[in-house]
Amino acid sequence: MSNLIHLFDINSAAWVPHNRFPTVETKVLETKATHAHLSLMKVKLEAGGAIAMHIHPIETETAVVVSGEVEFLYGEGEAQQVVLLKVDNGVSIYPGTLHGIRNVSSAPVELLAIHSPGVV
Repeated sequence: MSNLIHLFDINSAAWVPHNRFPTVETKVLETKATHAHLSLMKVKLEAGGAIAMHIHPIETETAVVVSGEVEFLYGEGEAQQVVLLKVDNGVSIYPGTLHGIRNVSSAPVELLAIHSPGVV
C-alpha cells in the first residue's frame, strides 16, 4: 500500500448510524487519519428524516445529492431560506451558517458530504 494515495470502495463500506441524527446513516470514506484537509462521507437520510438545524464553527461543508431530493434549509427566523436540491445539485455551507436538511420524499436520499477541515 502506498502512502501517496488512499483508495476506498463506497460499496464495501458499512453504513453506520449517525451519533446525533437518528434518521441518518453514514459511510465514512476519508478521515483526518487518511486526508490532512478534509473528511468525506456518503450520507443516507431515511424517508421523512431530517438533519436538524446546526452550525459548523470552523468547517466548510459541501453536500451533493446522489439520489432523491431534499429540502436544504439555512438561516433562522424570518430570514430562513428553503432550497430544493435534486440529484446532481450541491451546496457549500460556510462556517457559522445555521443549516439543516429534510427528506420530504417517500424514499431514502443519499448525499456525498465533504467537510474541510475534516470532522472525523
